[in-house]
Amino acid sequence: GLCATAASSPFDVVKSRMMSQPFDEAGRGIRYTSMTDCFRKCLASEGISFMWRGFSANYLNKGPTVVLFFVLYETIQARLDTVL
Repeated sequence: GLCATAASSPFDVVKSRMMSQPFDEAGRGIRYTSMTDCFRKCLASEGISFMWRGFSANYLNKGPTVVLFFVLYETIQARLDTVL
């Protein structure tokens, strides 16, 4: 869960900023033209730490999900091994 959250967090931050920016009449973003543009501008203005903003909230969401998935997976696999 920790590694997955750390790897996906920069993309979640950029996605959130792209979605929350104001749009013009044609539906184009005013602040960023693309995800790459958003990444570059955020990196230039805030430094590398911008990529992990909201990390703890994201981890609190994904961490338990991953743990439950593996516990459930191992339980099902153990029961299937006894049946098969």
